[in-house]
Amino acid sequence: MAVLASSIGSATVPEPRPKPRWGEYAPESAVVPGTVTPPLGQVVDQATGTATGTATGTAASASASGDPAGRQVGAQVDVPVAAPAVRPRRTWDIILTTALLALAVYDVIGGYSTFANLAPVMQSIYDQLSIGQFASAALAAQWGLIANIARIAILLLVILVSLRLVSRRRLAFWVPVAGGALAAIVVLACFMVIVASDPAYLEFVMRQAP
Repeated sequence: MAVLASSIGSATVPEPRPKPRWGEYAPESAVVPGTVTPPLGQVVDQATGTATGTATGTAASASASGDPAGRQVGAQVDVPVAAPAVRPRRTWDIILTTALLALAVYDVIGGYSTFANLAPVMQSIYDQLSIGQFASAALAAQWGLIANIARIAILLLVILVSLRLVSRRRLAFWVPVAGGALAAIVVLACFMVIVASDPAYLEFVMRQAP
């Protein structure tokens, strides 16, 4: 669409367009004659009238703004991660745990033969308490074997857990203590089963009843 213009002095003034018969003219962009509209992402050199790229604009703006590192907007910044704290090694805990484990091993090995032959042990207890003749030798042998297996299993578990805690530099002396308490409870339960099933003990209890 042609635009009529008239010259007034040195300035060029566009003449108004005639009124359209239907509808309205599309709005004209506010572009000053003689200027160049740069493509997106480029700038125009006013001296030469040419468009130049802005690929290095971010780095240049970062340097101009006083950013010493020249960081770009949206760039990932590495944040230093603190190393995990190392637990101190407790020498006293290692010595105490080792001594308790050695005591547990000695107790299991030394008491194996005793639990394997519980009948004489039960008879000696009966003699001290004046209960009478122990009459459940087979039952004592069975539960003595169960007690030995339980004690060995608890000892192996205690050793495994203690070594793992020591390797991680954590307190481990309580593990043999807890294992010894558990083994004592198991042995006491075995004795109670044997005594409660023995006819001589039941007769003794009946005699003591008023």
